[in-house]
Amino acid sequence: METSREDVGIAVRSAFLRKGTQQRFSLLVLVIISISLLLIESVETKPLNYLRSIIKDTIYRSSLVVSGPSKGFNYVVQKVKDHTNLYNNLNQLKQEIFNWKGLENLDLASIVTTPKLYKSTEGTWNIEKNKYDQSNNHHYNIVCLDFGIKRNILRNLSDNHFLSNVLPANSSLNNILKNKPKGIFLSNGPGDPFATGKIIIPVIQELIKKEIPIFGICLGHQILSLALGAKTRKMFQGHRGGNHPVKNLETLKVEITSQNHGFEVDKSSLSDEIIETHISLFDGTNEGIKHKKLPIFSVQYHPEASPGPHDSHYLFKQFYELVKKYA
Repeated sequence: METSREDVGIAVRSAFLRKGTQQRFSLLVLVIISISLLLIESVETKPLNYLRSIIKDTIYRSSLVVSGPSKGFNYVVQKVKDHTNLYNNLNQLKQEIFNWKGLENLDLASIVTTPKLYKSTEGTWNIEKNKYDQSNNHHYNIVCLDFGIKRNILRNLSDNHFLSNVLPANSSLNNILKNKPKGIFLSNGPGDPFATGKIIIPVIQELIKKEIPIFGICLGHQILSLALGAKTRKMFQGHRGGNHPVKNLETLKVEITSQNHGFEVDKSSLSDEIIETHISLFDGTNEGIKHKKLPIFSVQYHPEASPGPHDSHYLFKQFYELVKKYA
């Protein structure tokens, strides 16, 4: 059920107006949060449901009423009430958090991957036309293994004259090769790269032997590194956000990048055949690699970031030139 912003209204009782300025401000913040939760009420997670119940109780006790459509906020409140018996105190919530085992050994890519092949021809946003471009000017056919691929990655590939054939994360070597790819793209995605790689790494290793150009981003970078004999590990503090400085060790330029990962490639495990091309200026962790002899490279961050930063768009052109060379 969708609820528009126009459906949400706020009614304030006179008792609320008599409260102090600081109290009113705090309560209004809670109202804003509650409305935000209303607008994403389709998200069903235990922490969100519990947070809704806390906000509801605080608002009611403070003489503030938030009103919405019959199936809007009241619908959410009813759902909160349905969970009250399960989440009626902080200790139970703490236990839920304590019982969570984290992301290690979780293959989440198999959950979010496409169930079947599809082709992508949509380009990036055209400001003048106020819509996404549709490209028919494709020079090379590539296969994208979908571990949770972002649409804007596919758009950037299309802008760089690639026709992307998006395949499931567990695709066999035969299913990949029958699409006659001139290049292989390994996408971003959630979860532990070691867990996801158990099925696909042997396939990638066979593709490496065939010297087909390969480009990986984020989880794809980690899985490619595993296929090349490196190791990955869970980070103490992951990289999240759109302002991460990364140093290109080949050009010595600093790129501002978008990142969202909790695992890293252990740079000490890289073989002598692998060159580290990028590092994080926050903590020195690995941000990119390439093979000394084979047409293979990857980065940990997101060069396709929309709406930005766009410092790393050159990587898609780099992939194009690599595919062109080996086509």
